[in-house]
Amino acid sequence: EAGKHHSIIVVAEGAHLSDLPNEPEPGEPDAFGRPRMDLRGIGEAVAQAIEKCAEFEARFVVIGHLQRGGTPTVFDRVLATRMGVRAVDLIREGRFGQMTALHGNKIEPVPLSVLKAGVRQVDLDLYRLAQIFF
Repeated sequence: EAGKHHSIIVVAEGAHLSDLPNEPEPGEPDAFGRPRMDLRGIGEAVAQAIEKCAEFEARFVVIGHLQRGGTPTVFDRVLATRMGVRAVDLIREGRFGQMTALHGNKIEPVPLSVLKAGVRQVDLDLYRLAQIFF
């Protein structure tokens, strides 16, 4: 209805997706002997899986801090830490199939099924406000 024909899906390179038919193996070890998860190409594997079961093209991009707009702020770092801690809590609780989201000032679990709920619009007032500054 809004004329949008795209979506953005963010996948952590260290994610293990048991339903993914072509989940890549970890890459070469780093200097500390840990597998380089960033070399796995999980984003590409997810894009391929989406194309197999959907009727549209899926592209993947590996994004670094600079491509996202610059060095992360203190807020970015704290938010990422809070979301990561909450994600680990969900795993410990056995609550899979959920993602973390910022609602107000709280990090809350959200079922992944909401992603299938259809198109969600950005608040137009918030969008217009952002246009003033950007």
